[in-house]
Amino acid sequence: PSIKMVEMYYTKHGLPIDEDREWDYSSRYQIGKETDPYYKNVVLLDADSILRLHLNREPRFYAAVTYEGKSWHIQPRFNYDWGAGFAKGEGSDNSVGDYPRNGYLLYKFKNRQIMYTGDYIKKWARPSILFRLADFYLYYAEVCNEIDPEDECVIDYLDKIRERAGLLGYRELAATGKKNIIGDRKLQRRAIQQERRVELFAEGQRFFDIRRWMICGEGEDADQRFVHGMNMNGERNRPLGTDQSFYRRTLIENRPWKRAMYLHPIPFDELQVNKKIVQNPLW
Repeated sequence: PSIKMVEMYYTKHGLPIDEDREWDYSSRYQIGKETDPYYKNVVLLDADSILRLHLNREPRFYAAVTYEGKSWHIQPRFNYDWGAGFAKGEGSDNSVGDYPRNGYLLYKFKNRQIMYTGDYIKKWARPSILFRLADFYLYYAEVCNEIDPEDECVIDYLDKIRERAGLLGYRELAATGKKNIIGDRKLQRRAIQQERRVELFAEGQRFFDIRRWMICGEGEDADQRFVHGMNMNGERNRPLGTDQSFYRRTLIENRPWKRAMYLHPIPFDELQVNKKIVQNPLW
């Protein structure tokens, strides 16, 4: 997961992190202390030094992302450290061959009963996802919104996803004055797109969604050019924001992107077979 993906998850109040007045957006790259009982199912190695970006987030974030300070949910003994530290000098830093490049790992899809010690389950076969009900619901909400943004099905099917995830639905957010998107095609479209990104994260849909929506260009929601993560050459306890700190937003990868990439080029040999084939735009 990139930092951009981490920031896409909602707060525990069901709002985007830059819209929740009860969530400190400006201090998200500072260290916070975890005392909230909301985290009774989230095991932390060091509750006194968790990045605020990772605190007070929605349940799907904790089910999907492994971040600095989070441990495996099974603890065979008190204060068991499974070596999840990604900062320099810790158990999974970039001196290890299979380290994460950006300071995060995927937690989604992992069987929560697995532990490589004692009598715990040590391996498990995970069946592939063929049909996903949430995928159908979100497609249906999207179609209804493009046809008629006032169609009640748009919010109905969006809220089915959110309520299952333990979040307030958009009808309740509107009723309590926290956020009202109901009937606004543009706002509903953005909500559907963010919900698909979060709910279907790492399930192979995003590549196709952003090309279907054509939002990959410079300055657009899915700008493909930059991938950011934590500073893998930094240490966890160094001053925040410095080159020595792990907790510093760092450019990991710079990718090329041009508009032609919305479609693949038709192979030259195929164009020679049938002279009536027209090459895709910009190739």
